[in-house]
Amino acid sequence: MFEVGGPEELSMRDVVALYQSVLGREIRVAAMLEFVLRTLRAIVKPFSEAAFNILAINCLTASTSVVVPAVEVVDRFGMQLTTAERFLRSKMQHREAEPG
Repeated sequence: MFEVGGPEELSMRDVVALYQSVLGREIRVAAMLEFVLRTLRAIVKPFSEAAFNILAINCLTASTSVVVPAVEVVDRFGMQLTTAERFLRSKMQHREAEPG
C-alpha cells in the first residue's frame, strides 16, 4: 500500500509537535544552518556522491518550505488521505505489537 499524507499541510515545527504528542515526550530538535550544510556538501563531494546528494536534499529543506498539496495527488491517483497523526499512531501501534 502507498500512503499519502493529508489533508493538512504541516510545517516542520508542526511535525515535531505531532511526534511529541504521539510519543508523549519532548523531542530535542537540532537545527542545522544552511551554510554549514553547503560547506559539508563541498567537502564530501570528491569522496561520496551519496553523501553529497543527501546533503543537497538537506540544503533544500533547510532553505525552503515545500508542501505538495495532497489533494492534487489524491485526485490524480484516486488515493485516500491519511492525517499525519493517524499515520504516526498507526505506526506506533504496529511497532508496539512487533515481537522483541
